[in-house]
Amino acid sequence: MLTLLINKLLLKRNLRKQTAFRIIPYRGYGNEADVFVTGRVTSRKQPIRPQKKHHAINNMLATIKRYSSAGIRGIKVQAVFMEQTKISVTDEYGFVSFHFHFENAAERLLSDRWHTVHFELISPNTKNKISCSATGEVTIIPHQQKRIFISDIDDTVLLSHSTNTRKKLKLMLLKNACTRTPLQGVANFYKALASGRNQIDDNPFFYVSNSEWNLYDFMEDFFDFNSIPKGVFMLRKLKNGVLKTAASKDENYRQKQTKIESLIRFYPNQKFVLFGDNGQQDPLIYNELAKRYPNKIEAVFIRKTDSHSFSQKMDFKRATGQAASKYFEIADTQEAAVIAEKLGLIGNNYFDKKGNQQKEEKKAR
Repeated sequence: MLTLLINKLLLKRNLRKQTAFRIIPYRGYGNEADVFVTGRVTSRKQPIRPQKKHHAINNMLATIKRYSSAGIRGIKVQAVFMEQTKISVTDEYGFVSFHFHFENAAERLLSDRWHTVHFELISPNTKNKISCSATGEVTIIPHQQKRIFISDIDDTVLLSHSTNTRKKLKLMLLKNACTRTPLQGVANFYKALASGRNQIDDNPFFYVSNSEWNLYDFMEDFFDFNSIPKGVFMLRKLKNGVLKTAASKDENYRQKQTKIESLIRFYPNQKFVLFGDNGQQDPLIYNELAKRYPNKIEAVFIRKTDSHSFSQKMDFKRATGQAASKYFEIADTQEAAVIAEKLGLIGNNYFDKKGNQQKEEKKAR
């Protein structure tokens, strides 16, 4: 009740002061017939782009602003995609979602991997529009696409120390997207996976994480700065603040499993390769998915953040009904790349003459 009351007061105040809301469009996805896009409406201003030279205090303030910004409920948002117009209303946390369905539009949808979708905010009083718009992106994956990669983020792509609260908070507060550290070699490895064995594929990536949507702009900047393949982020709603989350850990992991399962069902013709780490629940989630979809999970890579092996490894292998080589616990990206090359997921030109990964380059900022 308190959250709803605060949202109502924020809405009335911003309308009275004509404060411009901000629409945050999240990357959407679709196929030849259906497209799904989401976004959020907040009163937070456009964040300043991070730079390496930013002081720790600037980074701390940026993080605090991410988590202190409130989503605004009850706002009408219009989305336009390929001449189709949909109107939806934000939920109690400011999130809004749209589903576009098309008949006989496959050729146009498949003309590009990424398409634009336009958002416009409409005030509750339909006679008055608040000046606010944004442009998002949607990736279209055709039915003939052979393979889709799904990756966790924390301690799989981004060094996060997820199992150590003190270290995790220190990184979140004092670093930014330009100064946070990716796992060594992950950018080149994921680019090699995207291009495939013959370097001509365009394999899509989904990044599914228990990190909160509040970090979306950070994730976009971090992936862009480190030249990690562009993909669709599927994150988690933060309902009651950073220090008090309504959902339990078990619920968070169920939500992550549900998101991945929705992708497996939505793309019935594709095989999936999953990347995660053993710091939290990725092995358990992937094991359960392998049981339910034994012919869909092509391979699983689990980065070992500690010395413990997955206790249900044999259960996973029995569930898939395939050779033991389909489940891999890896120490680093180099080991993962060697295995991926043997599986035909990447080409052998990924390695230099000494059998090591090519050096990575970061964008200047």
